[in-house]
Amino acid sequence: EDLMKNERQACDSLIRPFFRDVLGWDIDDPYEFKSEYSQGGKRIDYLVCIEDVSQFVVEAKAPSREIKNNTSFYKQAIQYAEAKERDFAILTNFKTFIILRAGIETRGPLINEIVTIDLLNLTDLGFDFLWNFSRDFWIEKGEENPLYSVKNLKKKRPLDEVLVEDMSKWREY
Repeated sequence: EDLMKNERQACDSLIRPFFRDVLGWDIDDPYEFKSEYSQGGKRIDYLVCIEDVSQFVVEAKAPSREIKNNTSFYKQAIQYAEAKERDFAILTNFKTFIILRAGIETRGPLINEIVTIDLLNLTDLGFDFLWNFSRDFWIEKGEENPLYSVKNLKKKRPLDEVLVEDMSKWREY
């Protein structure tokens, strides 16, 4: 319970101002920044939206928790993004920001990591990666966002496509 309270406090005192003051999102507009968004029994910490359409998810952990290479945390953030049919999730304990690519074929969630950014030793490159999530840049770039080309990751095929193909093959047999 204390851990949950720590996570909540970290979110409210660190993450919200970061998204407002650094990345330029309107955290007080419920159509742009949704806190503790519930879907299908899961609670997404933050859903960042444009005109009420989700863009990416943010999964927050308490600053005391180590998140780097934590498979279950990666998986959780990726599943939240995929539940919203979004391509990116940010996993953070506020010392570290891990940008994850969702909706791709991988053998394990660690492969979904695009980059880890250490806020305590922020480099220009790290800042550039974070800037991809700034409101103005995100709106301007859309599908042209350079995040898509960081790793050559193959998109997962939609389940309905796979099912139709399988059914066609079964029919032929």
